[in-house]
Amino acid sequence: MIKLRNLLNENILDKDAKTEHFSVKFGEPDLCKGAGKIFLNGNIWFANTIKLEDNYGPKYGGKWIINAHTGAFKLNFKSPSVGFDTVSDLLNYLEEWYIKTI
Repeated sequence: MIKLRNLLNENILDKDAKTEHFSVKFGEPDLCKGAGKIFLNGNIWFANTIKLEDNYGPKYGGKWIINAHTGAFKLNFKSPSVGFDTVSDLLNYLEEWYIKTI
């Protein structure tokens, strides 16, 4: 199990969430409110994440999703077809993928 250095307060999206290789930064000016940028190893913009509205549908409503970015495409990452209950779950998924792939 990956231990988080900082747990994200998901009601106040102004804190970073981090694991060993990935971090999510909120409040980036070029993203919509509530979205975060996912970075690999601190500086590679790997993907974006956003929490979908509760009424989005039974599969994704209220879930966090990953939108792959340039860094992810370079590593042949394909966004999973699942939503995550928390940003911590999302980061744990990315860590497991990274450990298996890299």
